[in-house]
Amino acid sequence: MGIHALIGLLHQTHSDDQLIFQIGIKQKSYQIFCDVRHFFADLIKEKTARNPNY
Repeated sequence: MGIHALIGLLHQTHSDDQLIFQIGIKQKSYQIFCDVRHFFADLIKEKTARNPNY
């Protein structure tokens, strides 16, 4: 295997890792977003249950 092929292979692996990393971050932030949304939805439900005029 030539040095150029080796560098190409390393570069390919690196970009795949970055892609996986970015997808992971997107999923994680989406998960946090959903948790926060649920939290606020529960909070509002709680407030409206206690105070119907809210």
